Amino acid sequence: MTSQPNSRTRNPGPGRRYRFDRPDGHTVVPVELSRNGLFFKVRVGNSEPIWFTLDSGSGATYLDRNVARKFGLQSEGKRKVRGAGEGSIDVDVIKNVDFELPGLSTWSHEIHTISFQGQHEQWGRQLDGLFGYDFLERFVVVIDYKGKQLTVIEPANFEYEGPGTALDLEFQGRLPFVRGTITVSGGLSEDSLFLVDSGSQDAVDHPLIAKASGARPTVAGVGFGEETSGVFGRVERFTLGPFEMEGLSGVAGQGLGSHLIGGQILSRFKVVLNYQRKRMILEPQQSSIPVARR
Repeated sequence: MTSQPNSRTRNPGPGRRYRFDRPDGHTVVPVELSRNGLFFKVRVGNSEPIWFTLDSGSGATYLDRNVARKFGLQSEGKRKVRGAGEGSIDVDVIKNVDFELPGLSTWSHEIHTISFQGQHEQWGRQLDGLFGYDFLERFVVVIDYKGKQLTVIEPANFEYEGPGTALDLEFQGRLPFVRGTITVSGGLSEDSLFLVDSGSQDAVDHPLIAKASGARPTVAGVGFGEETSGVFGRVERFTLGPFEMEGLSGVAGQGLGSHLIGGQILSRFKVVLNYQRKRMILEPQQSSIPVARR
């Protein structure tokens, strides 16, 4: 069976697949942080609360296969998708899944299930699922790492008036990319598109890092894809819009995650993701690694 919505999901309005409790169309969800990842409680239909994260680097929403079976969710087929590493992985597809967050009901999601074995060790805590593109494309999402909260907003009600800088997002399929410039030791520099990946613990990954002085072998692509060999190295400078960051490190790997900015970069900002307008807004926050405006 698919999950059933509770009474809060009724009367959503024409064409809507979600409902906020508040009439002004937003909710604030408390989060816990671990290794630059966001963790918050979600219900699948009327289930007990389970732990989710927000992963802008994922083209779909995922649920641990064992959790899906526990809740009685039935697969409607299989699909091959690209993982963080090389090659593809098999996932089970479940349709018409409903989720409950504090102050928000959202339904009719098509999700993927896969084993989350190894994810708990990778993140240092429990993880049962993640919201990807199909959740993010419905809402405007504000990630406040410093305040430890996630604000989800009805797009029609969102107008930004803060001190942040808006950057254009370029979508490749269901994945958001932003343009930046990486410089490694030795003065090598390259302008590229970088996947905006809130589900990555890294700072910045790019093939140019393999040419940095002092770079050394490492393991890359340890998400849901296959582990692959990579190169770890120092990033002398990373420029994102008007912001410059120094003293970073990253990986030169292969596959989907070969060009990305992850949690070590994103957590230096309050981040607004507005998929419908193809924009990301960044507000610098206090950090152990300074963010400077050019």
